[in-house]
Amino acid sequence: MEARISARFPALHLWQKAFDQRIASDLVQRSPTVVSPSMRVQEAEQLCYELGIQHLAVVKNLRQPLGVLCLCDLWRMPAEALVSECMSSPPETVSSQTPIDALAEIVRAQHLGCLLVLEAGRVVGVVTRGDLRRAGILAAVDCFRCAACHTYHHVRQDPLTGARLCVLCLETWKPV
Repeated sequence: MEARISARFPALHLWQKAFDQRIASDLVQRSPTVVSPSMRVQEAEQLCYELGIQHLAVVKNLRQPLGVLCLCDLWRMPAEALVSECMSSPPETVSSQTPIDALAEIVRAQHLGCLLVLEAGRVVGVVTRGDLRRAGILAAVDCFRCAACHTYHHVRQDPLTGARLCVLCLETWKPV
């Protein structure tokens, strides 16, 4: 069947081949939002809400990666705490030349929300689980869903029950 479709629509076959060869830099926007480790949690949270993003790269001078910050990491911290106190460090990073199927495998295997994309040791972008879903690389079944509210964001496995819950439901849900 695939051979018949390729024979009838050769441009489709070329497009599919090009589609399969995409790399990390094809998914990232240049000039990612980065923050300093000395930024206050309140400021980082406000920045996330203003920009409509879930993840921030934490960098030192010249965009060298120090950590990654997820919005859910901020919710548990006092407003005056520093970003450095709640970031995940060291961050998971990939080269801008990494094939996107490899990105998906890393996200799937390690249950990550994002990966920092580097060129010459500097952060050039952030690829999120949502980016991979929208690009057609990850299916919805590849991403954990909260058993209570059905969101895909910030889902963790409850160590006591094994239930997959988002951080908000995890904090409020009590086993009976």
